[in-house]
Amino acid sequence: MGVQIPDGMPAPPESPTALGAVAPKTEVFLCDGAAVQKTPLPQCPSHAEDSNADGFSGAGTVNEADPEKLAGGADLPEEASPAVGTEVPEPPDLPTEGPAPWLVLLGGWCCLFCSFGWINCIGVFQDYYQQHQLHNYSPSAVSWIPSSEIFLMNFCGPIFGKIFDDYGTRYLLGGGSIVHVFGLMMASLSSKYYQFFLAQGFCSAVGASAVYFAAIGSVGTWFCKNRAAAYGVLASGSSLGGVLFPIIVTKLVPRAGFAWAMRAAAFLILALLIVANLTVRSRITPRLKPRFHLQDFTMPLREPVFLVLTAANLMVFLGLFLPFNYIIVEAKENGMSPSLSMYLLSMLNAVRYTYKPLISMLKVANP
Repeated sequence: MGVQIPDGMPAPPESPTALGAVAPKTEVFLCDGAAVQKTPLPQCPSHAEDSNADGFSGAGTVNEADPEKLAGGADLPEEASPAVGTEVPEPPDLPTEGPAPWLVLLGGWCCLFCSFGWINCIGVFQDYYQQHQLHNYSPSAVSWIPSSEIFLMNFCGPIFGKIFDDYGTRYLLGGGSIVHVFGLMMASLSSKYYQFFLAQGFCSAVGASAVYFAAIGSVGTWFCKNRAAAYGVLASGSSLGGVLFPIIVTKLVPRAGFAWAMRAAAFLILALLIVANLTVRSRITPRLKPRFHLQDFTMPLREPVFLVLTAANLMVFLGLFLPFNYIIVEAKENGMSPSLSMYLLSMLNAVRYTYKPLISMLKVANP
């Protein structure tokens, strides 16, 4: 019931802060797409130091035990977002009981073995195509095939990220698995430049990109505190694939021929992707947005810190895969024996396989 205030009388304070109370400090946990807001009760100055009241605010807050409420569609109030540069409290880890998180991690590892693990052996094909099927073409023309694979692996990220947000893992991972294997099978039948380019440089690369982003997006929803370690284990799949695939292709081509070497690699990838399709899923239910908004992709770039980070990653990827593409060719040009140069890619990826999980573990131990 409202109370009328006579003219000339000052209005009573509307908030506890007007009486000298300490303004409540809002803490926001951002974890796996679910925003959790926790606001302590207002404290009076006399009790601000020794009181440990730990209540939750009423409207607009979500209990820690129910982090899915905001992830299901409710938006966090704009004023509750932490400012850039402020210290955000460490979020609580997600429940890891049961086999679900570890099965997702296993399936994600298979995905990276088949996607970036395959991309890591592109130097084998640069050297082989120059000497056999595409020997009439210049090294620059041949390099368009592996270069297109690397480009599409990253360029398709925003597209597949939108599909992942709207529809989840199933369609993205299933469709990517079919396209990736189909492209490799078609490459085994190819004999012309445009056929290699379409099969291996385009079709297989697009499918591998879909597989990769489905795994990256799904694993991140199951781990919070141990996310760095989980991603370290996940990334080791690409390094191990880069160790084994060059050896598989190099050893099978002289014995079974190029066509069956490609089919053997495709069948191995198919088997691992079947495991991935049975185990990888997102913890968060996808939400379909009816319209496409370009600002969803450009708005994060308005934040200077994120813009600088994106530019730095761009510079890294400009030169990251040059050794993978040309290390075998350059080694032969400088007098290394062909039998030894074929193992350079495996050596390079073996080092990456060793240090990726180690760095992730060190990051967890020393955040």
